Amino acid sequence: MIETERLLLRSSKERDGAPFAPLNADPAVMRHALGPLDYADSSANRERLEPWDRRDGFMLWPVIRKADGPRLRRHMLWEIRR
Repeated sequence: MIETERLLLRSSKERDGAPFAPLNADPAVMRHALGPLDYADSSANRERLEPWDRRDGFMLWPVIRKADGPRLRRHMLWEIRR
């Protein structure tokens, strides 16, 4: 988890499915990713990435505005190994 005065970044949770479904369905948001996803595909994608998050401690994290709690977006966190 990463926390600032205004924002919280944390591992994705099952409860994040509903807030992210509209983002994942938006062609503009998903144009450089998998393409638009319906709710079932969005959930399946989160579940597919979950093991990486458990193994590495990071992956696809929601950015949450602490003042009112909306999920602003998601960020992929990658470790670069040399």
